[in-house]
Amino acid sequence: LGLGMGRDEVGNPAVSSLQEGMPAALDGRVKAGDVLLRINHQPIPRDLAKVVELLKGDAGTQVKLTFNRIYLSPAGQFEVTLVRAPLKDAPKEIKKPPPAPQGTRLCGGGPRMCGI
Repeated sequence: LGLGMGRDEVGNPAVSSLQEGMPAALDGRVKAGDVLLRINHQPIPRDLAKVVELLKGDAGTQVKLTFNRIYLSPAGQFEVTLVRAPLKDAPKEIKKPPPAPQGTRLCGGGPRMCGI
């Protein structure tokens, strides 16, 4: 999927970066700072490692992700369906989007690529 995952300021799993050329970046709707709420309509666990495992899957399979973007109106939630790509085809360079608007800052150090 090409999502770097971290945590927002209150500890929710959130997108920290996007990997250029991978499904999330190519789709264009997911941005740094978006908080992940559900994977395939299921609430996500608080444990980031478990979130990463749920995001992984066989290349060519679909995953439906629900995000919250605090500055998106009216409700802030949106859903994206992505098709997983093989990791071996993933470019090595990481493209970090511009900082998220105030109130969506990520904490806990720099972005971390989780291989998803």
